[in-house]
Amino acid sequence: MSRMTSFYFNGKSSSEFPWLLINRVNNSILPPIENKIVTVPGKPGFFHMGRQIGHREEKIKITILADSREDREAKKRILAQWLNTDTPQTFYYSYEQDKEYKAILDGETDLERIVTDGEAELTFLIPDPHAYGATKSQTVAVVDTKEDTDVQSEWSSGTLNGVVATANGLQLQKEGQDFSRTFDFSTGTKSGTVVANGALQLKKGLDIHKVDTTDADWNTKTGGSNTTGSNGNLVLTGLPNYTFLDHMADFASTGWSTTTLKSGISQQPGYVRLEKTATGSGTQQAVYRQMAVTFPCTIDIRVKTNSSQTTFYVADSANRYNVYLPNTNDVWKWFRVVATPTDAKLYEFGNSTPLGTFTSSSYTSGARIGFIVFDNNSGTVEIDVVYHVNADLGTPPASWTGTRINQVSLGSVVSVLSSSLNYEWSAVTATTDPNSQSVLVEVRTFDGTTWSQWFPVESGQAIPGLTKGSTWGTNSKLEYKISLITTDPGFSPAVTDLSIDIISGYQPNGTWESESVSLSQVGRAASTLIGWVNKNIPSGTTARYYTALSTDGGNTWGSWQEVTTSGSSIPQINSSLNLATAYVKFKVELSTTDVAITPEVTSVTTQLTTAYKTTGERISTGVSINIEDIYDTYIGWDVSPNGSPDVEIYVQLVDQGNQPTPGGWIQVLQNPTKIPGITQGSTITNKKLYTKQVLKTSNPSSTPTLHRLLWWIKPFEDKVIEYEGTAKAYPKITVTFKQNVSNFYEVSHFETGNKVLINRSFSPNDVLVIDNSTGKVTLNGVLDMASVSIDSDFFYLNPGTNTINVTPTSVAEVVAEWRERFI
Repeated sequence: MSRMTSFYFNGKSSSEFPWLLINRVNNSILPPIENKIVTVPGKPGFFHMGRQIGHREEKIKITILADSREDREAKKRILAQWLNTDTPQTFYYSYEQDKEYKAILDGETDLERIVTDGEAELTFLIPDPHAYGATKSQTVAVVDTKEDTDVQSEWSSGTLNGVVATANGLQLQKEGQDFSRTFDFSTGTKSGTVVANGALQLKKGLDIHKVDTTDADWNTKTGGSNTTGSNGNLVLTGLPNYTFLDHMADFASTGWSTTTLKSGISQQPGYVRLEKTATGSGTQQAVYRQMAVTFPCTIDIRVKTNSSQTTFYVADSANRYNVYLPNTNDVWKWFRVVATPTDAKLYEFGNSTPLGTFTSSSYTSGARIGFIVFDNNSGTVEIDVVYHVNADLGTPPASWTGTRINQVSLGSVVSVLSSSLNYEWSAVTATTDPNSQSVLVEVRTFDGTTWSQWFPVESGQAIPGLTKGSTWGTNSKLEYKISLITTDPGFSPAVTDLSIDIISGYQPNGTWESESVSLSQVGRAASTLIGWVNKNIPSGTTARYYTALSTDGGNTWGSWQEVTTSGSSIPQINSSLNLATAYVKFKVELSTTDVAITPEVTSVTTQLTTAYKTTGERISTGVSINIEDIYDTYIGWDVSPNGSPDVEIYVQLVDQGNQPTPGGWIQVLQNPTKIPGITQGSTITNKKLYTKQVLKTSNPSSTPTLHRLLWWIKPFEDKVIEYEGTAKAYPKITVTFKQNVSNFYEVSHFETGNKVLINRSFSPNDVLVIDNSTGKVTLNGVLDMASVSIDSDFFYLNPGTNTINVTPTSVAEVVAEWRERFI
């Protein structure tokens, strides 16, 4: 090996040590190759299952030239400091400096001493057996320089003269101002009309909505008796004022006691049953309750019996009355016991004649009441209600009733479309009888002279007499009566609310007239319009529309002119009329032959458009151009009317910092075409491209509209990488976004079909790095593997041609960077 041979390692070349000689280098053509084979018994040969490429070893025989043993030892330490590394370092030979390895010293470094010199063999392990060439990079995708003007804010930029930016595009400016107004009838003068439900309609009489639901409502009345408002409900007054009320829902926990044979006494749902199945001495069943009884007193009970041996007894501290109850044949009945110091009487509700009068006997077990089924008979008594008061309430009625009467004026209704009366009430009772309480509602009407008879009304029904089409004068009235009935004297039914709804009809005709409207801003009108929106014009109704014009500032007015078709021109106004002192008014007439229905008009609209200027132009703000190698250009536009010659497009390229000159404009004669003055392959730097749009018209009532102007200049891009290495190389792809990307970005290798798909959005100036060698993806320097699709395959460059494709195009600059690798 020539002395010119040297090797580079750990940042230094061996040639930097003049006392170090390279005697011999041992290396291999290829790294170790291990073929994986599988043999099958009885089958000749083997199956080849791939191969494993091992690491390289480089053996270098060196000599250390020294003047003395001390000199040799010092130089040995210098070499040790250079060669001793913790990790593989860059390694190459002087005769192949463009092929780098990563190597680390391995094994023994025994030094064979020859006089004062020393000889040793260095073994370098190279984990990656492939050599790396120089780092290369190539732009594989570029972003066009372009200007796309297609929305109002973009058309508004630049210099506008005689043109305006609209939501539809660039248009000629108007001589004056367009006038447009929609009348929703909230202003102006109404006669017999109103605005309701967003529309003008005939006025109707006042609807009536009367609700009784508070104590004050119930106590406001014109008649009736025995009722009052209480806690928001209409209830009966005059019911007995009991001091004890028990509905026997749980007698055992409310102070009642039983006899020793209490197995015949049971709690039933809402009542107590005393049942005696045997006769004879000691078989009686009894239930009683200690309470403060003094005479006189009244006890109201509701019972059901099938035995003539049932007794109710009441006792004070000294005397007891046994009151024998009749057999009710298993029918629930109300009874009243009135006990005085002289006797006790039993009444059935609704019967003023006592069923029996009873005398007292002495009693020492204390004040109490109770029920007994005696020994001599079998049978059952069921007890539903027990009410008590220490007072003589006299004979009981069959039921307790009360009424409440009130009035509603019908004078404002005019005519009736519909009516309804709704009410809610609830039974408040201690008995198990669902029919113990009821409510009756009745109505009658007064036509100013005579009252009708009373008619009952069920909740939700129409009010008798107030049928559709009925009419009512100023003094008309409605009177309604509520009757409350209960057979349970302990509780009153409760009417929670009552509502009366009367919907009135419409007047037969009416008008609306607008205020005077100035037209001075229009100047001269190129076109006029009056239109309307009818919400509903039912059969039998009409809506008619009129205009009137004043040309002397509103001092005198022409006659009303009817307009029969929506969208027609305004009568008496034409393009030659000077509107500087003109005013206009509008009128709507509504009518109906059926007061149950009305025409409905949502709005009246008028529009006057002014004439357009005959010509105008816009000059853009300019776009900077810095492109080294131009590949292609484009310019095109969209105009209405399609292909209109009244729109002309010009371009001008100027140096940065300069403005376009009047004589420097080049007209674009075709649509679309390439940008005039810019050729393929040319270089344009530090320039600005301006466009000028010229609009013209020969008809003052119309203007061409330039909707969109688009131009672009595409730089040259090379998607094909010619890879000169002999081993696979894994490129790093850097994507710098210039535009927004909504949901994904893809970089693919055409030859292998592998691709990396990123599922996310990007913003301008975002930098995405796809490192195929490590299989990692970062966004703006932050690891972002969560956005990498599971369908992704990181790819490598093969020797020869490699095509890199990106999707979507023209949104980012893409640079591929790699190091060529060699076997």
